[in-house]
Amino acid sequence: MEMFTPSTGEIVVIDDDVTIREGVKRVLAGKGFAAEAFGRGQLAIEYLQKTQVSLFISDLKMPGMSGHEVLRVIQELQPEIPIIIITGYSTVDTAVVVMKNGAVDYLAKPFTPDQLLEKVVFALQERSVNIDNIGLGKLKEDLGFDAFIGTSPEMQKVYQRILQVGGTDSTVLITGESGTGKELVAKAIHRAG
Repeated sequence: MEMFTPSTGEIVVIDDDVTIREGVKRVLAGKGFAAEAFGRGQLAIEYLQKTQVSLFISDLKMPGMSGHEVLRVIQELQPEIPIIIITGYSTVDTAVVVMKNGAVDYLAKPFTPDQLLEKVVFALQERSVNIDNIGLGKLKEDLGFDAFIGTSPEMQKVYQRILQVGGTDSTVLITGESGTGKELVAKAIHRAG
């Protein structure tokens, strides 16, 4: 399995079972992830207020603030942070409910370290893509790229090339078939410069 390590932010583990939360934290730390573990949801939410978090892994059934409540609060505070729900009370209905409420994934206990790491890597990659797309949308809006359609790797290369040449005094030759948007590219280069 290819490893993906977040550039910033910690993974927060919430479980009232000390063995599980410390075990998950140890597995994550063993793969190079910065992780913090809490036995109560409220403590994790308070931690979120002062620390950059990349991912939450939360038990579903806990005394005090349940995993459902943790999910709801995180969705309100920072909806871009993915949440993986773990539970020993796994049912299809429960999985459907937590996914509908914003969890990116669901993992039934007991699980193996490999199963956990697979879910974590997937969630962090999805977060990275979402952040890139949000940034790309803002960039398109700021530079007048909003007339362009697409976020594919090919279109991202076009956006990057526009930014590259937009800040230079060089003459630029734009080629392509009729109807591919050469005029839009020319206007975007002009605005980027």
